[in-house]
Amino acid sequence: MFTTFTVQPLLRGVHLDDASAAASESSGQPQGRSFLDRSSTVSPSGTNSPIPKSTGIFNRNTRPVIESLDSFENHLYLGTSDGHLLHYVIEEQIASQSDLPRSRLVRRRALGFGKKVVEKIMVISALRIAILLCDSSLTFYNLPDFQPFSPQTFPPIKGVTAFCEDSAQSGHTAEDGSVRICVTKRRIIQFYSLWADAISDPKELSLPSGALVATRWKNFICVADANDFKLIDSRVGRMIPVLPVVQSSNSGSSAQVLKPVCIAITENEFLLASATSSGQTAIGIFCTGAGDPVRGTLQWSSYPRALGIEFPYVAALLRGNIIEVHNIIDQHLVQTIRFDTSLEIRTLVQGPGLAVWMSSLARALVQESWHPSAAEDRSQQETTRIATVLARVLFAGKDTVSALVTTPLVLHADNLLQQGRVEQALLLSEKATATISQENRHRERLQFELDFIHQKSGLIYLEETLFDDAFALFLRGRIDPRVIITMFPDVLQEQDLLSNVKLFGGVRELLSQRGTLQDIINRTVARSGDQGAEFGNMLLTNAKEVFLQYLIKCKREYRTAKGRPGPIAEAIDTALLGLWVDGGDDKSLVQLVGTMNACRQDLTEAKLRSAGKHYALSIWFKSHKKQGAALAIWKSLIQGDLEDSSSAVNLQDMATLLLSLQDVALIEEYGWWVVDKDETIGLKIFMPGDSKRAALFDPNRVLESFKTKVSQEGIMTYLEYLVTQRKSEVPEHHTMLSQLYVNNIVRALKNSASSTKHQELVNLFKEQQSRKLMTSGDVKALESAGIMDTFLSYLQSNSSVDPISNYRAKLSQLLQSTLILDADEILAKVKIILILRYEVALLLARSGKFEECIAILVKEVKDYQGAEILCLNGGNFKNRSGGTKAAPTSEGVAASKVTTAELDKRRKLFMILLKEYLRLSEDDGGMNLTLRLLNSQSSYLEISEVVQFLPEYWSVEALQEYLLRSLRRSYHDFKEIQVVKGLSLGENLRINEELFQLYETQGPVVITADDVCHVCGDAVADAVFMRTADMRIIHLHCGSAATAAAVADMGHVKLANYSLAYKRIKNAAFGDGGASSTVLFFVSADVDSICAFRMWTTLLKSDCISYVVVPVSGMDDIKRETKIMSASIRSVLMLNCGGLFNLEEYMELSEDVTIYVLDSHRPVNLRNAFWNNEIIVFHDSDLDKDLAQEKDAIIFTEENEYDQSESDLEDEDEDEDEEDDRNDRDDDDHRRTRRRTGVDSEVAPRQVNRQWKESRAIIVDYMSKGATTGTAISNQTYMMATQLDRVSLDLLWLAIIGLSAQYLGERISHRDYLTITQTYKDESERLARVNSSADGQGGGGRNNNAEDGTIRCTEEYRFMMVRHWSLYESMYYSNYVASRLGIWREPGRQRLLALLAKMGFSLEECNQVFAHMSIDLKKILRERVELVAPEYGLHEVLYTSFTRAYGYRGLMSASDVVYSVTSLLETSPASLVAMKYSPEWMTEEMRTKGTMADVSSSGQGSEDERSSWWHANFFRACDSLDGSGGECDQLRQGLKLCMQVQKAVIRQGIAIIEKQVIITLSTCRVATLKDGPDLPVFWDPLSLHKLAQFLVYAIREYGSSKSGHRPIPLVIAVLKEDTQTFVVTGVSGSPVIGEVIPNKFGNVFERIAYNEKIPVKHLGFDKSVIEIDRDDLETFMKSIGRYMRS
Repeated sequence: MFTTFTVQPLLRGVHLDDASAAASESSGQPQGRSFLDRSSTVSPSGTNSPIPKSTGIFNRNTRPVIESLDSFENHLYLGTSDGHLLHYVIEEQIASQSDLPRSRLVRRRALGFGKKVVEKIMVISALRIAILLCDSSLTFYNLPDFQPFSPQTFPPIKGVTAFCEDSAQSGHTAEDGSVRICVTKRRIIQFYSLWADAISDPKELSLPSGALVATRWKNFICVADANDFKLIDSRVGRMIPVLPVVQSSNSGSSAQVLKPVCIAITENEFLLASATSSGQTAIGIFCTGAGDPVRGTLQWSSYPRALGIEFPYVAALLRGNIIEVHNIIDQHLVQTIRFDTSLEIRTLVQGPGLAVWMSSLARALVQESWHPSAAEDRSQQETTRIATVLARVLFAGKDTVSALVTTPLVLHADNLLQQGRVEQALLLSEKATATISQENRHRERLQFELDFIHQKSGLIYLEETLFDDAFALFLRGRIDPRVIITMFPDVLQEQDLLSNVKLFGGVRELLSQRGTLQDIINRTVARSGDQGAEFGNMLLTNAKEVFLQYLIKCKREYRTAKGRPGPIAEAIDTALLGLWVDGGDDKSLVQLVGTMNACRQDLTEAKLRSAGKHYALSIWFKSHKKQGAALAIWKSLIQGDLEDSSSAVNLQDMATLLLSLQDVALIEEYGWWVVDKDETIGLKIFMPGDSKRAALFDPNRVLESFKTKVSQEGIMTYLEYLVTQRKSEVPEHHTMLSQLYVNNIVRALKNSASSTKHQELVNLFKEQQSRKLMTSGDVKALESAGIMDTFLSYLQSNSSVDPISNYRAKLSQLLQSTLILDADEILAKVKIILILRYEVALLLARSGKFEECIAILVKEVKDYQGAEILCLNGGNFKNRSGGTKAAPTSEGVAASKVTTAELDKRRKLFMILLKEYLRLSEDDGGMNLTLRLLNSQSSYLEISEVVQFLPEYWSVEALQEYLLRSLRRSYHDFKEIQVVKGLSLGENLRINEELFQLYETQGPVVITADDVCHVCGDAVADAVFMRTADMRIIHLHCGSAATAAAVADMGHVKLANYSLAYKRIKNAAFGDGGASSTVLFFVSADVDSICAFRMWTTLLKSDCISYVVVPVSGMDDIKRETKIMSASIRSVLMLNCGGLFNLEEYMELSEDVTIYVLDSHRPVNLRNAFWNNEIIVFHDSDLDKDLAQEKDAIIFTEENEYDQSESDLEDEDEDEDEEDDRNDRDDDDHRRTRRRTGVDSEVAPRQVNRQWKESRAIIVDYMSKGATTGTAISNQTYMMATQLDRVSLDLLWLAIIGLSAQYLGERISHRDYLTITQTYKDESERLARVNSSADGQGGGGRNNNAEDGTIRCTEEYRFMMVRHWSLYESMYYSNYVASRLGIWREPGRQRLLALLAKMGFSLEECNQVFAHMSIDLKKILRERVELVAPEYGLHEVLYTSFTRAYGYRGLMSASDVVYSVTSLLETSPASLVAMKYSPEWMTEEMRTKGTMADVSSSGQGSEDERSSWWHANFFRACDSLDGSGGECDQLRQGLKLCMQVQKAVIRQGIAIIEKQVIITLSTCRVATLKDGPDLPVFWDPLSLHKLAQFLVYAIREYGSSKSGHRPIPLVIAVLKEDTQTFVVTGVSGSPVIGEVIPNKFGNVFERIAYNEKIPVKHLGFDKSVIEIDRDDLETFMKSIGRYMRS
């Protein structure tokens, strides 16, 4: 019979006295078999109790007993009646015949209260603290060691009668990281807040009658004295009497004295136990915090001693060793458990949960080998893990401990299956399936239980020949397919494929009973009567059909991965092959062997050969890279040596396969055979299009073979391939091809029909040209008449008319395009063929005989256009395509740059052509051609030369256009000279006027022989000089250097002078001597840095300055790159990197190189800003004013030494030096002396020391204020572009993205963000007006062009990527909504659904991609959100942002771009594999490395691999912001990746909250992540920061009282298994959205590392992100709280 709870023994015969304990400890043996064994006592209700009788030999009055207990993880703590505490560890159960788990006594501790009873132990798992009540005193202990805290940390609380924690917290902490407890004393009740390392001062309420018990849910506390239950509302201090402990029938009778019992059930609900007046029975009353009754009442046979909740059940320990279990929902008694009276069950507690191994569950879910082997340990360990359940209700006898465990589903279902009630068992499993979710902590074990039920049900259905249902259950039950394959022995009989098959014990037993499928069918046939063999064959056929479909589905499930396939895949594919061979399904068979499969090679080949499936066998060989064997079979099939009706192979298939091979010998072996069979197909084998494959063949060797094997046409085809495709540069190939063309022409001319047809075609061209010339009325009509055709284009368009035209077109094309053939040899052959005059002209042009060439083209061929093209291209036929486009005019060509020699050559050729045109008679169109040439090429035909050859009788009117053009060109040149001269004179006048005014205001500058340059010190003399603003005389060349030096002398440059610094970089780039140099960028991997980098490079490109970019992930990268820096580098720009560090420690500084630091990290390093000349720091404020005191301090400490000899005379502590920042621990070698002012030698050393310490204290105070973030460097760069007057929409968009990155990362306050967005809004509108005016739309018009790239200010939702995700996912995975609604709890998810429903949006619509949602819903979305969201605490749903149109490709908001670029930057191959996501750029190599380990491992090789993918990520992110118009597609890829990352963030965040990983200290919270599928995602600092952000959001909202906010500093450490290190980050955690507070973790981490001697590695350029060794983590984390307080 199924029971709700199962009693699971934990300890028996606990040694409670000193003597037995000592004996136990000396023996060292674990606790033995429990008396809570297989023997049972039957209760009156029929429930079995697994408790045998015990024969105790000690007197209860003299022997100590267990009075209290609680658990933490796998630790069990027992309090005794004689003031001792026993600490046991319940060890992991591997395998045992006993129901009792292994246990070990760790310690037996005397608590120091004498023989007083340990009344209560309460474990607070969230803080890893235990509270113990003994002798009316509360003492505190840490867990799991149960060591007492020092009285200074947790002072004992005395006079306590009862205490409890807030049950609503249920293992969690409040917003401030505390756990609330209340303590009752004789006349008061006190309320404490408890942290992991501190306790608050109590708040008190009066409690006149005291209390014996107390329980709490949030603000309501239920207390009871010996007479009555009372409810207290701590908010108002009100106390309400509720119920008497003992119901009294009349006031005169004396009530029985009982210890009251009560417990908190759920939200605002308590259960109170009240005894009847007789004391024989008791009732349980449910009531609210206000005292109102709810639900029904419970009935107990006696007054309970204790209560425990395992919702929806409540267990009550009654007198007489009875436990009764009721259902809270319907108040029914569901189970009664009776124990032997000798056990003396004394206490029952509800704890945080103890992992308990259940032998009954282990027996059901044990995984056994199908073929037993010696290697069973792993299977047993897996079974142990699955058979371990969480027990929250524990109870103890005088020397025993047991647990009440909810009976697992599998035991109930197995009971139903044994009774043949399969449908009921499956219905039970369906209900359980609905509870499996990511949030269900028992989902793994529950899945195993469901697998067991489905597998066993499938075998039962199989016995009933319900094949469809049976195989469907096998799939759902995830049974090893090899088990089912064994039931078809005719399909697969190889036993080695069935090794290591694991089965549930019960399934294996049932499977052994069933036998093979044939055995099942035989039994069915025997039961069916006379139907006989025909019925059996029908069943077998049906079974195989269903089995086949089952295997096909399994094949998809167990798809073969790269590498050696597993045995399951081998068995599936081999079985499928056998089924398809036997069934004659050739199509499926070929598809199987032709694709990736795991068929066993020996079995497959033998099966296919024996069945005569030669074609399938060849496909098998081909898919397994055995092309030689495949080709041999194909050859035999084509020749008829083998027969296979399924074969469809042909010569083309062989050629295709050969074209894919790299084995030259194999290609030639079968390639020549194919050539012999079919020359056309065979030629293709030796003419591959791929250049790499083409390199396999020696063209000359192949050509020699072709001469004996193929026809002349074949040789010509191969030569055309060599010349046109392979671009052969062998002259013989070009010459031979030309000769073949000529030979084919000669051969074709012998055919009179072809010759006649071609001659007619040539004559037709000449007639058309002549007719068009004669009939055209003017020169311009020549183009429309078709006179622009060349003879080559004419031949090509008519190449299909006759073979001669075809060969002539090819020959002419070759002669025009090639430059390396032997022209003389070809010319000798062509000259003797009268019809080839056009080809003769081409060859003459190659020989430089242009007069003869042009004469032939004009007079004989009449190719006027070809002749003009020849002249225009300087004697070459550049228009080799043979198109019909006209030769460009001289004006069109003038724009292109040509040399003087080229121009002279063109002029000579055009004069030759002009003379030839003039030699033509007017009847032949000579005049029209001449006029057309003069008009179109007038720039090459000088009028002074042309008039000498023109006939005198030509009228001026005919030459009008040519003359006008010539005159206009000459006049234009003259006027252009006049304009330039006039502009120069005007500029000189303006400069003279300015100089005259300057002379009047400032007077003359008198230079004497004694005057020297203020910069260089040389005499001014007669050199060009200038006067500075402070009236100093300097050389002109010294002036530019002095201006730039002014910036360097400052060490920093404020925002107003950024343009001056840019000009210095520009001047340095071109150098004094005109030699250009390169600017080097060090760029950190964040969005703001990349935006700034894009902006800087845009400016540098416009000034033609070259640059090199090096992405860096830490100061070690900078140090390494600086050592190999090119000598041409003069300026180094560091974008968001290096600002916090002393660069002298990492970079070898040189006077030739200036370092520019543009970093938004604060505080700025003082040495960089005020001490070193080679470093210039960009800063958004005036450091000289803002840090005047700090500037003086750093300069003084650098200029003066601390005199240790005088330090003993001073009354100060030397340990102050340990608090100094690393900037102030520099060695003497690093001290610079360029700005030293010196110290008066008369000042006493003691005074210097005192001032030196004061200065260092100022520096320490400045550096210890915590890290903040200044103005985004993209914003600062945009301000610089504004000063340079080079702003654009592209630059503004980059600045907006950088600002948005700061805001979304909570690095800028909401107030500052709004201020800057207003500026950007005004700027975007201004630039839009400018662009509209430039486009001719006027200043007030809006440009509606889709490609305008307009930036618009909008109100954005705090829903993540809402335009690209579904509305539901966008809300669910956004930090804001997820934290406000608490989606890690079921009520939170329900609130989200309720929010959408109240907005009027169906869940179906909300799950659609936002772009596909109903337009009407999208229109009302904002209205509904603003109306409904505040009801759910979402008050700041909208915020100001910007969007930009990317043409017709879509719209992107600034936040979308930030999310996309961040994901492109942060994702490593290991994280992609962990998320099971493959973007387009992920290669198989990256995937393989990602599965092996993260490529950021230590070692040079791994560093190179990390650099490879990390740099690829950086440049991919840069490309997504290139502004070329194609970046939208890259951004969409980044958004898809971001969706996967955000899902991992939310998954991990929910897991952290559920598993209570966060430990709250008094100064901060810490969390350590050591395992989980998404762990590699958070090895990157950007992803880890996202996770920290989500947790801060959750902590900010979850459990918040909303009254009084505190910062939420949080430290997260994530294990990197491959390097055995932890990535650690600390965030300040502002308590309010939009507020930013300094992050002090950077200083804390540095102090811990320095003082505790822990080596750390900085990841990135934020000091609060580090990497430490795994062995150092414990020391590091323990030190955080102490250093945060100091």
